[in-house]
Amino acid sequence: MLIVCNPPADISKLIFNIVDKFERGYYVGYGLSVVLTIGWFIHSRAQRKVITAEMKRIAEERNRYQRGQLGNDLGSSEDQ
Repeated sequence: MLIVCNPPADISKLIFNIVDKFERGYYVGYGLSVVLTIGWFIHSRAQRKVITAEMKRIAEERNRYQRGQLGNDLGSSEDQ
């Protein structure tokens, strides 16, 4: 295992450099990309739930209509 130890002065410079770049707006793109990625992930999960529920509703309505038209239960095509 490789452990790199930096002197406190170097770490202090690094922290000040990062804070300075945040203040100047250099990392705005990175922050925005993280926010957009999280938003996309949440939105896609919500959409998947809505679409799955709608597909189940349409299938149930189709089956009810078919039973009404044919007057008997056709069974599932998944059983074949």
